[in-house]
Amino acid sequence: MHDIGGSSIKEQYQKGPGIASALMKKLDYPEQTIQNVTEMIRKHHEKLINPYEAFMILFDSDQLVKFSEEEFVHYKAKHTNWNTIIDSMYHENSKILARKMLIKRPMQNP
Repeated sequence: MHDIGGSSIKEQYQKGPGIASALMKKLDYPEQTIQNVTEMIRKHHEKLINPYEAFMILFDSDQLVKFSEEEFVHYKAKHTNWNTIIDSMYHENSKILARKMLIKRPMQNP
């Protein structure tokens, strides 16, 4: 649900927490869980200091998708600094996976 609310980051941050909260309340989730999830949605593109584990997993996953076959071309066109993305990840295993994925992607335009 972290990208719920729209296609832009601004829409996700503005609308996503409310949509997720309403859905989770209907499903009878505990209030603390709802608060945790809505906070993750609200900040999932930010590198936080001392975040809890679930946030770190979400953040790293959100970064890893940039290396996927489907997303890579979009971010490459933006002249993405791949090392900066890798360095921003919390978990060493995520960094290793990102480097492996990067090797598989064509860096030159055909």
